[in-house]
Amino acid sequence: MFFSTVVWSLLLALSSQSPVQRSTSSLRLAIDANFADPGFIEVGGKYYAFATRNGKHNIPMATSNDFINWKQLDQDALPNLPIWSTGNTWAPDVVQLVSIYPECTDNDMLTWEE
Repeated sequence: MFFSTVVWSLLLALSSQSPVQRSTSSLRLAIDANFADPGFIEVGGKYYAFATRNGKHNIPMATSNDFINWKQLDQDALPNLPIWSTGNTWAPDVVQLVSIYPECTDNDMLTWEE
């Protein structure tokens, strides 16, 4: 788990610089904690990361405004596991789905907004 956190942190640090500017002095852990196998999503200009179970949370979470500086949240993305779960949540992924909400107008006609 720790190894995967180090690997993705190093890749992130290296990918944000041109090859000429790369140096080992700029390498650091993006999240210095047990935050393995992260899945990422960007929503409205904010980045979210979700990780493998860490002993405290089923799905640990972190946020970032720039994909470089991360804040781990003391919050569980999945506090209640489904009844069929064995409790071993790992390598989560997340997707954003388009939501369609019904709206009733004055004339009682049903319209849809995305």
